[in-house]
Amino acid sequence: MRQTFELEQPTMEDILSMCKDLAPQIKLFRPSCILAIGYGGIFPAALIGKELGLPIHVLRVSCYDNSCERTNVTLLDAKYSSKLISSDMHVVVVDDVADTGATLDIVYQHLLSIGIPEKNIEFCTVHLKKTSKVTPRWYAAITDKWILYPWETICIR
Repeated sequence: MRQTFELEQPTMEDILSMCKDLAPQIKLFRPSCILAIGYGGIFPAALIGKELGLPIHVLRVSCYDNSCERTNVTLLDAKYSSKLISSDMHVVVVDDVADTGATLDIVYQHLLSIGIPEKNIEFCTVHLKKTSKVTPRWYAAITDKWILYPWETICIR
């Protein structure tokens, strides 16, 4: 039997508006940098980073199957990120969606492992799903729909 999902398809203007609304809230944390989760978090991180005048670093995360259970989530640039981020920095991790929370959790564990204190790590997502085990400090909207972001519809040939 084929499973169907309700679809939410925000426009680029929607994303821009949500990120602009999130930026002043994030500013109060006094972040040192934005850590974008690649690939979905790169566009929102760029918007927020530009709005706040902050440097952006990218940490690619890969899910090897559709479940994205913690055991199937892999950090691809862990060594690189540990050279750019120091323990005295306040880091805001940005992703497009907190779906299961597995990606945010593995990034959180990585940042702790490279010496970033817990109090210096916060999360921001454009969307939060009710199924997420991790709730970011900042998010623009809650949904239970399947989200198709504008950057996911672009195909480079």
